[in-house]
Formats: sequence, structure tokens, C-alpha cells
Amino acid sequence: MMAPNIRIYINQLAQSSSCFLILLIAASCGGGGGGGSSFVRPDNQVNAVFTPPPTSDQNPEFYRTSEFNVAYNLGAIGAEYAYAKGYTGEGVTIGILDFNFDLTSSELNYAPGSIGINQTFLDMYEAQIGEESSDEPHGHAVAVFAAGARNMVGTHGVAYDANVLAVDYFSGVNIELIQEGSITYHVSNPYTYMTNRGARVVNISIGYDDDDIISNPPQVAEKYVTASPLYAIDRGAILVAAAGNSGDQDPMLSNLEIMDDAVNTGLINSGSGAFIIVGSVDKNNVISDFSDRAGRAQEIYLVAPGEQVVFPFRDENGPGLFIGDGTSFSAPHVSGAAAILFERWPQLTGQAIANILFDTATDLGAPGTDTVYGRGLLNLRAAVEPAGIVGTTISDPSAPAPLGQLGMVLGPAFGDASPYPFNRVMGLDSYAREYYYDLRGQIIDQSLLEPNLSYLMNNYSNLTVSATPLGVNASFYIVENEQSRLNNDSRSLFPGETRHDEQLTAFALQGNSMGWEWHLGTGLSLASLLNNRKQEQFKPQTLSIQHGFLASNGVFATTSYNVSQQTKFAVGIDMDSIEGVAYHPNPVLREQQNRFVSAFQLIHGFNDAVIDVRFGAMFEEASVLGSRGAGGFGIGNGSTTGFITLNGNYRLSPFISIEGHIESGVTMVEKMEEASYFNPINNFISTSWTVQLLGRDPGFKNSSWILGITQPLRVENARVTAKVATHIDLASKLPVFENKQYSLKPSGREIAFEAAWRYQQNKWMAQASIINRLDAGHVAGRSNPSGMLFFQSRF
Repeated sequence: MMAPNIRIYINQLAQSSSCFLILLIAASCGGGGGGGSSFVRPDNQVNAVFTPPPTSDQNPEFYRTSEFNVAYNLGAIGAEYAYAKGYTGEGVTIGILDFNFDLTSSELNYAPGSIGINQTFLDMYEAQIGEESSDEPHGHAVAVFAAGARNMVGTHGVAYDANVLAVDYFSGVNIELIQEGSITYHVSNPYTYMTNRGARVVNISIGYDDDDIISNPPQVAEKYVTASPLYAIDRGAILVAAAGNSGDQDPMLSNLEIMDDAVNTGLINSGSGAFIIVGSVDKNNVISDFSDRAGRAQEIYLVAPGEQVVFPFRDENGPGLFIGDGTSFSAPHVSGAAAILFERWPQLTGQAIANILFDTATDLGAPGTDTVYGRGLLNLRAAVEPAGIVGTTISDPSAPAPLGQLGMVLGPAFGDASPYPFNRVMGLDSYAREYYYDLRGQIIDQSLLEPNLSYLMNNYSNLTVSATPLGVNASFYIVENEQSRLNNDSRSLFPGETRHDEQLTAFALQGNSMGWEWHLGTGLSLASLLNNRKQEQFKPQTLSIQHGFLASNGVFATTSYNVSQQTKFAVGIDMDSIEGVAYHPNPVLREQQNRFVSAFQLIHGFNDAVIDVRFGAMFEEASVLGSRGAGGFGIGNGSTTGFITLNGNYRLSPFISIEGHIESGVTMVEKMEEASYFNPINNFISTSWTVQLLGRDPGFKNSSWILGITQPLRVENARVTAKVATHIDLASKLPVFENKQYSLKPSGREIAFEAAWRYQQNKWMAQASIINRLDAGHVAGRSNPSGMLFFQSRF
């Protein structure tokens, strides 16, 4: 707490009182009163015709009512953009030290503790200066600029839902009696009075200048003075002062003395409070002739509308709306703006709020901070927007992840599951202000993608194989899709998904040595290599998505050995890349990720049946069953999936057989090395299965058909714990984190019923396919029927 200084109080009293009387009586003082400038009442009043506003309260236009547009001032600072975000100063108290408030007015939300004139101290004051005080409602007008109610009457203030703690200069609050010689000083401290009652902003549109000193004041035994405004800054408030109305190159003397004392005591540079001096501009953002300039206070100086502005006042003809000038009216624009920022970010200090107002001000005059406009024009629209690079809060609030680096791609096996709603993600700007963002647009959910039927139909019809013998036991062959050479049609079953099979261009070496058959090459999947490829090529194409863990098509090597006529085993490995999502906004998720698959197969044949068992493991780099994240949305540094597949075929007749496939895997996720919203996903199970009835028409040698039912690969029990920031703790000023568990099991289970038919005769081929996917993409209630009829002839 600062110690009182009687000499300063006496000087302030003599100069301030003189200025006050001249301001409100002679209307020509150069001090900060502002209200002493000429008031004009055209046609006896300013008439406001009110029209209904637009209906959406999230649209700035909604707030540009006739009450808003009575004058240019609110639009000049972009106040409507703050209102559209829901910020109106509600719950914040603005302290205003001034003269003559109308505490009964419905135009202001006066806070409890607001206090008017104490006649004893007014009489004492008038006796010591030998003049009568004015009764013009200067304080009421100033308060309306800061926080006048939005009630479709007259005009409203910047922070129209804020509370005003009005303290009349002559209220005599917090009186301390100090004796100096034969004079008793009644020292009132309105600044601690206001800050003790919750005022975070204190507005003083009064002050004094060099020529306001009374040279021969009357000799009295008792004098009334007020304490230094530094008390407000010392208690963490923002002190906002009118620059003065003398047109000087520096703000008025009272402001310079406050600034110098605040610098000398360290309150401005290291304290939690702040001091802002405010000058006036006209509707064209040109400095007003009467306004004191920034001068040597340029670092803490702003400008705001103060020329030809409209406010409630009263003259000899009664009350009404008046047009007038003065830095007194500029200052409360800044006070109201500060209240709006305090409403939204109550955890910030007064110094932080002041810095935001300084840094976001619109530069006027010479580039940068200058001696006329200081930091520039108050810009509330910019002040409520995030500054700098906004980062999301993860576990370490000192190192937020930039929003642009966040993203996630969810593989089809996860369906519509999501590790977090992503519709309200906290981000911090360069001032540590929290904002909430809807980041669902950066999450790619592949459950909603549709199958590429035309690609499927072209699968076998355009398949060609070219083989070149390399000796007795080896050969080189190329498998290629002619259609893919002719155009750049999609090569994926689903857009954004990698489904590589023998339909893609591939080449390989194959051979046989000592009973071991082997293949080396690239472009074929382990599924196709381990299947009976001769039998597969005569099947009609369907939408059955089988062998999910073996669908990779990179560099491969397989070898097999016939143990007996009925039994065979094989081993295969494959290393390829998971394609990125080309259109994802995050470049990291557009990159490929490596995947390695190994499998062991055991086949045993019976008279009318074949059993095929496969064991294997899949290793994914920075992905989990095709799902991966970036930045703070990483879900794993990689994963390992161990799986088992059981295939069986039973011949019901020479022309009909039944085939089944069931696959299950257990996935283990490696913990992220970088900070992430998510703890590692638990070990989880995924499954897929297919049952098909296959037939050939005995009357048509080259005709085949399939009736099938399929469940594509689906995650069964995955869950993840997200550590999310929910709000800011006002005491620590840090994000508060909560652990929330989310299921990664899809809402539905896709069951696809399908039928397919194929007929080929010489160069002609016809193929038909029809499917109905219930809970398509593992999304509950989503149906996706489709079908295609296809004819082709080779020439």
C-alpha cells in the first residue's frame, strides 16, 4: 500500500478544483473534464427512431440497432463484433470517479455501494476555492459511454451489461483526517473504495493541467482532497484517464504525474495493474483539435471516439440527448472495452488486458507507436480475437500444439467411433487466453466413404499376366490392370483407403527348388498369394472385404511346401506403406506410413473340404489399424496386431460349395513419444467374417455366381482416455484438465448381403453385382444399397 503524500494532495486539490469549476462553469478548461466542451442540442434533442434488429444474436448486424447507430462511436471501435461473440461486460464492475451521477437512472446498472455527493464535503470544497460547483451531470454522461444499458432508449454504452460503481468526487468515502499545521485535511480514498468492491477498471475523466493552479486560494481551516489514483493501479486495476482538452503535445499534467509515479514505483513495468491515457478522434479517425496528444506518454496512450458524440445530459431546458466533444467521453470507451475483456477472461491481470488493448489497436498516423496517436485507435473487434499462433492445451500448458498441426484419420474398422467429440477443443493464444474450437473438420472419418463399384467391376476383366521363363525352375511375370494404364481411375475400394490386390500392376519372380515354391516381388498382397489364385480368377467380383490384415501390397516374399498331397504350409512377409489422405489439411497425415506383415499358413484338404488356418502379425508405424493422428491428436506411436484367420470350403455338390472366413486380431498400441490428448489405447480385439455360397451353372461352362453375407473388419472393445482441458482455473490462471474415457467401438456393425454373377464367352464378359450394407461403415442405422450391371468385349 502506498503511503499518503500531503503535499501532492494539496497541489492536486488546488489544481483539480480550479479545473473542475472552469470546466463546468466556463466550459473552456484545458483539463481532462471533457464535458466542458461545447454541447449542441440540435432541434432541442437528438431523436432516435428505433427499428427491430436482425434475429441472429451471433451476427454483428443484430447489434447495429438504431440505439447503436445514434452516433458513430460504437461502430468505430468494432463493439458489435464482441457482442456477437456474447461479450457485453456482464458481471464486471467499472469504477467511475466523477461528478453528479443520476443514481436513480434506469440507463445504468449501478452497483451496490455507488454513492453520490456528501454535502458536508462539497461545502468544505467550495469554501476552500471560493466558487460554487456545477450540477451538470458530467459523471452520468461518462458512465453511459462506458456501460449505458441496451434498452432501445437513447443510446447505450460499450459494456452495456457491466455494473457501474459510481463514486462522486465529493462522496467523502474512506476518509482519513490528517493534520498539517493549522489545517485539517479530509483525505478521501475512492480508489481503494472501488477496488475493495470489485472494480477491475477505474475511469477518471477529470484532471488538471499547469494553468489550473489557484494562485490565491481562500484561507480555511479544513480542506477536502482525494488520494492518489496510484492506489487503483497498485491493487491490480486498470486506471483509464482522459488525456485532456487543451490540444497540447502531451497529456495534461495530472496524467504525466501519475505515469511518472507509476514508473518510479514499478507499478507499470512489474505490477498487475495498468494505466491508459485516452485521447479523442473524430468519425474519420483523425485526432481532434482539442485533444491532448500522446507525447511522452505514447506507450500507454490510445485514442477513441470523443468528437461529436451523443450522450444523455441536462441543461437549462431540461434533459435529453446531446451532441458534444471531449476526451472525457473517449476514456470510457476504453473502460468499457476493458470490462468486456475481463468478462471473457477474468483470469487475466489488468496489465495483460491493457497490453491486449495496446497491441490490437489500429495504427494511425506515423507507422507504429507515435507521439500523436500513441498506440492507435481502440479496436475491440481485434481485441477479442486470438492473437499469435493458437495452440491447443495438452498436458503441458507451456507448450501448446498449434491448431494447424492437429488432425486425425480414423480407419474403416473404427466406424464412427471417435476418441473425443472435437467440437469444443480449448486453444490458448499468445496472451494465454482460452478459445474453444470445433475441430471436427480436421478429423477424417472413413466410415462414411462409399465403395467404388466401377473399380471392382474392372478388377478381373482387365487383368493380364505376362510371364517369361528364366530356366527350368524359375520365371518372371507381370500382373497388370489394363484399365489402370488407360486412365487414372481410382485404385482403391474406398476413396482414401489403400486396398492393393492383384488388380494393381505388379511384378514377381517365382520358382521351385527342392519341393519349395517361392515368390519374390512387389505389388501383390499376401492374401492373393496365399489364396488359390487360379480358382479366384473365375469368381464374380463382390464387395466382400476379406483378409483385412493381409491386404498390404508392398515388397513381398512367400514360400510354401507340400508336406503331403493333402497338407501344405506357407510363410509370407510383406512390407508396404499406408497411403496418406491427400486432401487432409495436415501435411503429416498426407504422408505415407510403413507397415510390415508376416503370416504362417497351414492348409489341409479332405475329400470335399479344405481347411486353411493362418497366423500372423502386423506392425504399423505411427498408426493403429489405419488410424493415426498428428500433433496433440496422436493416438499411438505405432501398433502391433497379432491375428488368426480361419478359412474353410465345403463342396455341397459338383457345382455348389459353401465357403467361410473368420478373422480376429489383438492390437497393442505403443505410447506416444510426443504430448497428446490421449493416453495409449488399451489392447483391443477386432474381427471380420464372411459366409458365401458359390456356384457354377452346369449349362453354362463359364458362368459363376455368389451369394454372401459379410461383416468387414470391426473394432470390438477399444477405448481411450483423453486428458482434456475443460476451463481455466482463476486462481492459478492455468487450464484445468480432466480425464475422460471414450469408447472406440463403432455404434453399429455392418452386415452386407450381396449377390454377384459373372458370365464370360470368348471375348465377351457380363457381370452383375448387388449389395445392401446394413449399418454401413459400422454406423448404426445407416443403409447403403447399391448395384451394377457390366458388359465388356475385347477387340
